[in-house]
Amino acid sequence: MLWLSIDQWLILCPRTKAPSLLAELRGALTGIHSLAVDVSDMRAVIRMEGDGAREILMKGTSLDLLSGEYTAGTCRRMRFAEIAALLHVVEGEIFDIYVFRSYSQYAWDFLLATARES
Repeated sequence: MLWLSIDQWLILCPRTKAPSLLAELRGALTGIHSLAVDVSDMRAVIRMEGDGAREILMKGTSLDLLSGEYTAGTCRRMRFAEIAALLHVVEGEIFDIYVFRSYSQYAWDFLLATARES
């Protein structure tokens, strides 16, 4: 589960388990003012990993990923290459970047361009 804001969570699971998890959540939340929705097709996920991943990501955001503040499990909304994105530090030098699907090619192209050696 990734915490997005005071009242918003993104729950990750294999696609095949989404319908049953959604039904279970809705059942557990009965009587509580809440909303559980399957947003599987809403975002694309780009995984960055390896030496220099933090530096490449910092070319597209104002976050200081070298500060030591961004450890495994950290989840943060951010502007990335001028688009809305979500950063999840999976572990060490492994990062998942969530972007709206309509911007996925743009985000991918940005990463390819900024990762090239000068």
